[in-house]
Amino acid sequence: MKNKLLFLLIVIQASNIYSQILTDRPSQTDSPFVIEKGNIQIESGINIQEIQSDINSLIRIGIFDGFELRINSNYIINDEISFQKKSSFDDFEIGSKFRIIEKTENKFNISFLTYLSIPTAPEVFSYNEYGFLNKLLFSHNLTSDTKIGYNIGYNKFTNYDDLLKIFIYLR
Repeated sequence: MKNKLLFLLIVIQASNIYSQILTDRPSQTDSPFVIEKGNIQIESGINIQEIQSDINSLIRIGIFDGFELRINSNYIINDEISFQKKSSFDDFEIGSKFRIIEKTENKFNISFLTYLSIPTAPEVFSYNEYGFLNKLLFSHNLTSDTKIGYNIGYNKFTNYDDLLKIFIYLR
């Protein structure tokens, strides 16, 4: 009985210690914080909308201080084309995040995120060409436990109109 109680106590304490991670929300917002060298972080989520649902998966690998490699994939279910039984992964994305500024005295952070979109999906779910997705990521501490962040991004595909994206989040 003592061993079970001790095990439970250790598990509870360990979850408090190691649960303090900074996540990005795949396909929604991105934090300017870069994971540490040697760490691997897997993030996933689901975005349900009236017409389309996305299941997001992001793998982040800390390569060196201030730099991470990212692999992103989304599974899409689209109700408008469901009569064709169409659901699929969309284009595969590989990219990186670079820390530009990390100021501890005024709690201000900036990073740059870039992806190469590789046309791997079926035609209906794909841009059908390579493209670049780029974002500047910002974060400011408002109080000791409240942050505001925002992303300004630009997507470039040859045969599509360029797309400027702006996201704001409060954490």
